[in-house]
This record gives sequence, structure tokens and C-alpha cells, in this order.
Amino acid sequence: MGGHEQHHVVLFPFMAQGHITPFIALADLLHRRRPELKLTIVNTPLNIQTINSSLPPNSTIRLRSLPFSLSDHGLPPATESTSGLPFPLFINLLDRGGAKGACSPLRSLRVSPPSLRATPPRHHHGRRPPSVPSCIIADHFLAWTVEITRKLGIFHSVLITGGAYGCGLLFSMWLHFLRLPTTQTNYVSSPDFPEIKIDWSQLSSHLFLPHNVDKWSSFLSRQTSHCFQSNTVLANTVKEFETTGLSMLHKLFGLPVFLVGPLLRKPTSSSFDDASRCVEWLNSHRLGCTSRLAHRTPSMLLR
Repeated sequence: MGGHEQHHVVLFPFMAQGHITPFIALADLLHRRRPELKLTIVNTPLNIQTINSSLPPNSTIRLRSLPFSLSDHGLPPATESTSGLPFPLFINLLDRGGAKGACSPLRSLRVSPPSLRATPPRHHHGRRPPSVPSCIIADHFLAWTVEITRKLGIFHSVLITGGAYGCGLLFSMWLHFLRLPTTQTNYVSSPDFPEIKIDWSQLSSHLFLPHNVDKWSSFLSRQTSHCFQSNTVLANTVKEFETTGLSMLHKLFGLPVFLVGPLLRKPTSSSFDDASRCVEWLNSHRLGCTSRLAHRTPSMLLR
């Protein structure tokens, strides 16, 4: 990065709170480490409103809304994220490419804002036109954005918001059509990691359906395949916790993997107080009498 060129990084999180929060944290991290960067988060209009409320008033991070039609894709009003969306409609939010003549809501987001809508850039004196971003960082569910970066001739990176071990295993299974065990065993293995045995009854049914039949498996397979075309993978983790998982990502993608975690919501003074009260409450009970509930959307908890 030479001269006085200002580099522009566009971040595109998937439309779910558990994916948006790490992207906000990543944008904040980039701003603190490289304050000269121009940063833009793009998403659907309602999600941009939510993101805006999470940023401080003096934030220099730009926000850009992208076109998004709910009614065209069988989604109820005001449901531009997975929060409050019934699970059977998740695939509508993700992809409708398998339906006859139907357009994917995410594909409709490819009608990019002016800063992204461009033909492959012509470099003048080694510099990129200022309207073209230098890099797009996309959620792994939005890995199709690599097609845009290829046309623009710019850098692309995929951010994995979950753990390296679990995501590495999932990506491998999304790529391959798994077959139900034909023997008495209840376990299956991913072709990439045959040493890891998984109880098939704990897996989603779409993993055992051909990609040309099931919408879920088709979408996930395509997005994972797009990840392989990216320039780098960013992992929301730390080396000391996930050495095995990081090795799996390196083996699977064959791409540089950079650690940017943990990407967490900025703590406030009240959050520290809440944490102390939680610890006190747990310590007031005998060992083994409390259980932890995973944070999920209400619609998923009611499945």
C-alpha cells in the first residue's frame, strides 16, 4: 500500500445477530489498528438501522443499505434477519435459487451500491479509482461476493464467525453428500477428516440429501465452494484454544488463515456488573445443579 491512496474496506455480515456482532467488532478492530482505513458495513435496510444503533455517535464507520424485497421471496414483513423468523423460512432468506424462476433474496443484494457497481477497474499510475473498494470481507454464508471481487479485481476475504473446529467440520460436510451408515455403526465421517466420527442422528437431514435435490444442501455447498475462491480466511478465534481447528481450516481450504478473534461486543460498565452478579448467583448453588442454555433465536428454541 503505497502513496497517499486511502484504502476502502467493505464488510458484509450475514443477516443474523450472531453474525452481525462479530462484523461490528471487526470493523472496530480495523479502525483502532488502521485509523486511516475507510470502512463501510453493507446490509439490508432494517439491519443497517440495528447496526447504526450499536455504533457510537462519533463513529467513522460508514453504513450502506442494499436493496431487499421481502414480499418477493415469501418472507413476512420486518424480517430481514433470522431473529423472529420461523425456521422453515430460513432457506427463503438464504436462497430461493431452487424454485422455478425465483430469485434469491441474497442475489438481489448483488445490485450493489454505487461504490461497488463498477466494471473491472483501470489502474492509473498504479492506483485504484477511489470509487472502488480495496477489499470485501464477507460472511461465509455470503461467499458469492467473491464473484464481484473477481470482476472488480480486488481482494476478497471470508470471515468465519464461529469456532474453527466446528466450522471446519461443517464446511467439509456441506461440500460432500454424506451417506447413511449401512452397517450397525451409528457414526459417519467427513471425507476430509475421516478420523472424526459423528453420530449421524445428531446431524441435520439435509446433509444426507443430494445437492441437486435439497435447497439447504445446494445452497451450503455452493457457498462453501465459493470460499475456496477467496484470497484469505479470517477466523474468529485464538490459536491457543483451537490449534486442531485451525489445522483443519488450513487443510480444507488451502488458503492463508488469519486469526482475528475473539470478536466480541464492546463491554460496558454495566456488563461487568451483570457478570459479577451471574457468578455470585452460580456460586450460591451446589455444584452440578445448574445448566447452561445456548443463546439461540426464539424461533429456533421453539423448533
